[in-house]
Amino acid sequence: MRVLFIQGTTEYEVAPNGAGYETANLKQGVQDINIQVPGELQPAPCQVIVEVEGQRSVPFTIQINVAATAPVLTHFRPHSPRPGELIWIEGTGFSDSDEFELTDATGKPHLIVGGRTSDADRSAFTLPKDLPAGEGRLRVIEHRSGTNQSSDSLLFKIFVGPTSLEIWPSCLMPVAPRQWLDLVVGSADPLTSAERVDVSFQQTGQLVIVPTKSAKENDLRVRVPESLTAGNVTLQTRTVVSGEASAWSKPVNYRLLDSPAAAKIYSLEIRPIRAEAAFRQNGKIKAIVQVAESDYPRVRALTDKLSNGNVEVLTRVWRGGEPSEWLFKHYGFDWPARFLPDGTMGEVPFMDRIYLGPDTADTLIVYPGEKVILQGTFPVEFVADVEVILECDGHVPVVLHPMEVVNPRGAKISLPDDLEDGDWEVIVLNIGDGASMKLPIKLEVTKKSQARKLE
Repeated sequence: MRVLFIQGTTEYEVAPNGAGYETANLKQGVQDINIQVPGELQPAPCQVIVEVEGQRSVPFTIQINVAATAPVLTHFRPHSPRPGELIWIEGTGFSDSDEFELTDATGKPHLIVGGRTSDADRSAFTLPKDLPAGEGRLRVIEHRSGTNQSSDSLLFKIFVGPTSLEIWPSCLMPVAPRQWLDLVVGSADPLTSAERVDVSFQQTGQLVIVPTKSAKENDLRVRVPESLTAGNVTLQTRTVVSGEASAWSKPVNYRLLDSPAAAKIYSLEIRPIRAEAAFRQNGKIKAIVQVAESDYPRVRALTDKLSNGNVEVLTRVWRGGEPSEWLFKHYGFDWPARFLPDGTMGEVPFMDRIYLGPDTADTLIVYPGEKVILQGTFPVEFVADVEVILECDGHVPVVLHPMEVVNPRGAKISLPDDLEDGDWEVIVLNIGDGASMKLPIKLEVTKKSQARKLE
């Protein structure tokens, strides 16, 4: 991919320097890229074209300003940062050469180089670990123009000790009273030493404080009190460290449903019956290892077969009794290398996740005996409180009981070995309240001979 800036007959080529993202739609999802405007451009209109594999987009026009101006800061998060915590600054006009000037509560200035993000209107950096508690201010100094212009200042307050979690209400799944709510927060740093997290629910004069299921980032969930009713409610959080509670967070508004919510599934991931990884050096495969189900998609390297130097990792899976071709997805390492504490090199790409979106295929080919992970949000306490029902014309419905995975936002089902051919609809049912949803994709089962899992 390259981006072209055109003025007159001159083209200026720029390569993206920031990662993009796609929203629940692999083929047509909204994608952001981060680029830097060429310095050779003149103050005037300019056409911009994005080129991918030789195909050019329709041009659009932007206006190049006369000179660099100071960035404009709007806000930052989290609102109650602690020393050593990563903060995100929102605004406009950021550049790679910008420098952040942070003045702490004692009046001491700290100069920090801002970090590039995938959003041109956002910068980020980690606060110094020795910042004193108290109020300070933050501004940006731009160096593009050579005049060192300064932005407006933002006031902030550094907290030392327990601090609250900032809830992102726009990312919360709507649920009803008595259901479980997954909290989405701006920063998990306050959880580092927290022994408990409390959530307060306020509604028409009623105040109910409930602890979360745990104080761990990947299991930050709370049961909505049954005394509440459908409608608006105000949420706040606090953390407790060594018996000391933080102040309550900034209140956010949330709306409870009048009927139970079903699970919301974002993506599917197939776990093949058998997977292997190969280690290639200088164009030759040096070793092949079968990946244990308990490790997948993490891989353990056969280090006694490797020589010093670059190692490329290839993968293949067995589906329908047949192996795929060896695939190389530009993953590798330099040997000797230090692996993770669990003895693996970390997760290796085997099979792409299937995101559920407008362009998702109507069916997904699966084979009896495979496992499928449903990634999403489940408004129940445990995955065991959900049933997955497979329905297909002419066949008796199949009821499956999901297994929990490390990620609490996932549920794993095992397709029966005797599952009949057909296009099976997938229904996810809350056992307690009866709320259910049907996936927008069917599982197309075909009965090829299956390679069995090797123990």
